[in-house]
Amino acid sequence: MRFSIRITSKAIEDIRKAAAYIREDLLNPVAADHLLDHVTERFSSLSDMPEIQQLAADPVLRDKGIRFITIDNYIAFYRIDNESRIVYVLRFQYGRRNWLDILRGDSAPAPDQPSSPSI
Repeated sequence: MRFSIRITSKAIEDIRKAAAYIREDLLNPVAADHLLDHVTERFSSLSDMPEIQQLAADPVLRDKGIRFITIDNYIAFYRIDNESRIVYVLRFQYGRRNWLDILRGDSAPAPDQPSSPSI
């Protein structure tokens, strides 16, 4: 049975900002569209086998079951809820950013997020 994919509001915002940066600051709308296509493809691939990707190396994130998938120069962080068969995409960050501090700072869920996908 396939997993459902749920993208948190923070991850959606991250993806929008990444695409906007590429489109508006780098003036490359084709690359921005290409990134969005890759995001869609890679997130869709998580539906079949979400556990194929590695757990985060950081012990705090690993203990919370946080996994990651690379998409071009970005890293998407997610957590699997096996009981409800849902993959929660938590954040989407540029690979060279200090994403560990960003993820560790996400200790409380946003109002529109259920408590289960918080990091």
